[in-house]
Amino acid sequence: MPVVTPVAVVGMSARLPGAPDLRAFWQLLREGRDAVGQVPAERWNWRDHDSALNPGEETTYCQRGGFMPWVDRFDGRFFGILPREAQGMDPQQRLFLQAAWAALEDAGYAPGQLAKRRVGVFVGVGHADYPTLMRRDGVPSDAWRGTGIALTAIANRVSYCLDLHGPSEAIDTACSSSLVALHRARQALQDGECELAIVGGVNLLLGPELFIAFGKAGMLSHAGHCQTFAASADGYVRGEGVAALVLAPLAAAQANGDFIYGQVCASAQNHGGRAHSFTAPNPKAQTEVITRAWQQSGHCPSQARMIETHGTGTPLGDPIEINALKNALPMTEAGTPIALGALKSQIGHLEAAAGIASVIKSLLCLQHRQVVGNLHHDALNPQIELAGSPFYLPDATHSMGEQDAPLLAGVSAFGFGGVNAHVVLKAADRGSESPGVPDGQPYLVLLSAKDEDGLRARARQLLAAFGEPLPDAGGALRQALDERLRDLLGLMPGNGVATRLAELKMDAEDFVGCLEQALDALQLDVPIDAWRGAVSLEEVVERLVGEAAVQPEEAARLESLNAMPGDLSASLAAIARSLQEGRDAMVRRLAVVVDSREALFEQLRAYLGSSDCPSDTRWHSADGLTAKPAPEAGSGRADRALLEQWAAHWVAGKVPSPGWATLYGDEPRPHKYPLPAYPWRLERVWYSAAVAAPAPATPAQAWLDCWAPGAALPGSCMALAALVGHVAQPSSVLHWNDVCFGPPVALAASDTLHFTRAPRHWQVSVNGQVLLQVETAAAVAAAPVLQALPVTAEGVQATLPQGLDGYRLWAALLTHLSTAAGTSLPYRIRTLALDPQALRDARQLIVERQGMTFDVALCTADGRCALRLAGMQMRAFDLVRQQVSA
Repeated sequence: MPVVTPVAVVGMSARLPGAPDLRAFWQLLREGRDAVGQVPAERWNWRDHDSALNPGEETTYCQRGGFMPWVDRFDGRFFGILPREAQGMDPQQRLFLQAAWAALEDAGYAPGQLAKRRVGVFVGVGHADYPTLMRRDGVPSDAWRGTGIALTAIANRVSYCLDLHGPSEAIDTACSSSLVALHRARQALQDGECELAIVGGVNLLLGPELFIAFGKAGMLSHAGHCQTFAASADGYVRGEGVAALVLAPLAAAQANGDFIYGQVCASAQNHGGRAHSFTAPNPKAQTEVITRAWQQSGHCPSQARMIETHGTGTPLGDPIEINALKNALPMTEAGTPIALGALKSQIGHLEAAAGIASVIKSLLCLQHRQVVGNLHHDALNPQIELAGSPFYLPDATHSMGEQDAPLLAGVSAFGFGGVNAHVVLKAADRGSESPGVPDGQPYLVLLSAKDEDGLRARARQLLAAFGEPLPDAGGALRQALDERLRDLLGLMPGNGVATRLAELKMDAEDFVGCLEQALDALQLDVPIDAWRGAVSLEEVVERLVGEAAVQPEEAARLESLNAMPGDLSASLAAIARSLQEGRDAMVRRLAVVVDSREALFEQLRAYLGSSDCPSDTRWHSADGLTAKPAPEAGSGRADRALLEQWAAHWVAGKVPSPGWATLYGDEPRPHKYPLPAYPWRLERVWYSAAVAAPAPATPAQAWLDCWAPGAALPGSCMALAALVGHVAQPSSVLHWNDVCFGPPVALAASDTLHFTRAPRHWQVSVNGQVLLQVETAAAVAAAPVLQALPVTAEGVQATLPQGLDGYRLWAALLTHLSTAAGTSLPYRIRTLALDPQALRDARQLIVERQGMTFDVALCTADGRCALRLAGMQMRAFDLVRQQVSA
């Protein structure tokens, strides 16, 4: 059988359960962590479909899986996709489009430079939950529905957006889809159909339908884990993920100085024909596909250091796979032990994306020269016999050891419809290094993004990629506030000795006035009461700066880092080339001319810290520079002065990045180095449900539903619920200070609440009467999870009724609080923290009394805290309560 020509893996990108990027994925693998968990509340209420809680047809016993956050987020503006069209696109299209772009940048190929070239796109696809959800929710069809839900568009969308002219295929062979996509990509490169290939897979779990179907088929695990090769194996758990690789012919990649993660030596595919049943595996077909792949690779199977198995954790499939491997890779005297990997035991079965995830795991293991352990394996399946075979099951991370022979690995994937695939991988040769260049030479380093937030995220990512510290975000602010306060207070500059407030010889009112002037001058919107309790001026400044630091100034972004071994590093020249040639030049730009990596990192920190620096070192598009003509090209390598002219020219205009030879003449191009890809905006993109929802209760009606007819209606209480609904954002944790309730003014059902935003507070009023005032409202993105209250003997616990939302939920909550406090209502709350995403399922109420004040926590059944009220003070009120279910 002829040996095939290897192809190189030159770019990678992945978002997987428990791992937003490759660095996090490798850490998860190495540390042996389990990324499988309960169905997230934002997907669906798993209790409604739990057969143990709700007997019925539309239920299942498995409510666990490997899930990723932010699957509903997409940076559509980056790609110029209209919001309405983006809403109609299956999120699998959106996420793979971003993954493909990220993989190209990781490979050092500017996507814009690939237009009209023969670049192929091959994507493993399978199920699509998004169309099912849209039909369920009655979303009307529009002009984008057909292309939005088509699985072929997952590949075709990438080819269209990037103007790629190679093959573009969405491949569905069930669980082997993405590994078959890799096989097709390798063939297309070998046959000359494309010069570069993007290959990957995507799978999202957006609804319960297939959990129910696969549960009825007995495929899913009752234990909630993939217990691969274990005696307790009882099925698999589903998982989701998106990943993309960039493949290039090996010779071309080497000639171009691409960073090579590893080689695809060979691949093979077949079908099992008629087996015991449609979904039953055929061991002979599995043996044949593995044998053929290794024969085409030109390597002896005994040289393999690991085989990443399909390994779903089913009592039938696991023994069949082991027997097929034993037949394809028999024991030899010269062979070394071969580890059998089981990625599904850590992140679940990614179905259409499972194969590509296994390839990425194997490449990282080869790159780091380490085998990682499997999880959930206490005792071997009695139907499996490993004695007399070269295989073993690793239970912890360990080194592959040093050896002269190449490091090889195999990856298997078997679809439930009978399509089998196997790929042979080889570790990259680390003997080839970049051409040497003299030390101390200056280089032009270019960064750009679609907007200023993106540019700052680019700079942060580059620092993080090399383990460099970020600038002290509060340093400049701390200094400015300290200087302003000292000037207003008539104090000398600080000398390192604490300035005690007791020594200022001024009353609190005058001091607060100075604080307000200082904060106004610096345009800081922070709670001024944060200074209370401080004993020195320095502590006051620290507290106020700390409050300012938690207020988000930039949009949330999905930032990514690579998983590079510690013995690999990048020269300044490699960084400069990878950014210059491997990124499209966008509208917001930053250019620096430096002669060392350390100088580069210092300039990035200076930019992020907004401090001044010499004009001949850093140029920024926000500086309003006048467009200048391109410098005259020199005959040799550009000196610092000429590089500075190029920096000013590039930043001030909309010109493309200059070529390497234009700047550095005949200086050899250094090898590329993987650097962080574009930081995507996390903007929620989802369809709008057309199903008519019940009319929401008004604040007045929701309150009166809990009380006897004729009871007084204090509008200030429901004003809190109204303000929360007016201000809260689903993706942000809300933090309020000093919530003050007005007098118990009666509120009629026809009354309209008015919301007023002042510099330091929100007010809610009706008919000119203030009902509620909140000091300093701030929505904090990606805030820490709220901590629930401990339950003590002084505490009160209750369960709010199911089916409540909006005002009805708040009315029931306040009713229970009134009962706990002896028919009283709140008139002041020191701090309020609210997680809107958790509030929907929060019904467990805990009230802790401390003298005349109360602390309140409202939690979900699994312990996630949705609401914290700290320091709540109550006052008696004449109320007559209705019978409300607890």
